[in-house]
Amino acid sequence: MLKKLIWLSRIRYCRGFGIQSPWAFRLVRDVINEHYSYYSYEKLRQRHPDLGRKRIKLLELYFRLSNYSQPKVIVDFGALDNVNKDYFEAGCNKAKYISIDKEISQGDLKDLLFSLESIDIVRMGPSGDLDLFFKSVTLVPHNGMLLIIEGISQNHNAKTLWKRILEQSQNVVTFDLYYCGLVFFDEKRYTKNYIINF
Repeated sequence: MLKKLIWLSRIRYCRGFGIQSPWAFRLVRDVINEHYSYYSYEKLRQRHPDLGRKRIKLLELYFRLSNYSQPKVIVDFGALDNVNKDYFEAGCNKAKYISIDKEISQGDLKDLLFSLESIDIVRMGPSGDLDLFFKSVTLVPHNGMLLIIEGISQNHNAKTLWKRILEQSQNVVTFDLYYCGLVFFDEKRYTKNYIINF
């Protein structure tokens, strides 16, 4: 019932209606809300058969985002298992996937992030010190980086961080998908937030 209410409250944001930016419109139509069954979905579902619908929905989004952006480096903060890795790498098998434990120290985190050649996609789970991780990630050059924050409507810490990003960040385009938020850092774009019925 809750899922239907969420969907109905966002119905006017289906399939990119009202989005003026051609780039954002294509991203919503061709990546975020793409319903085509990709080549790897069935294999991935067979490999991980016990996942809930919401998690599969997010994982398939990660696959599409990885396939779309063809990242060199994916950093995953607070991953609970290797399932995220399988989906991200299925979208782009040349990507280097790095999982960071939520208990990492600030010094070790900064050393690791600065040692990377680039950071193209960052996923933040809703647990751990999200503020520390976000500040550390944004210290490294990040133009063109995609940040995924899970739990922006369900988790207090994630919700607080999301609100701060919307209020204080410049040159970011954000997409509120209810279950997660996408933050694209791009110096060429104006700050804009899109609410999407995902």
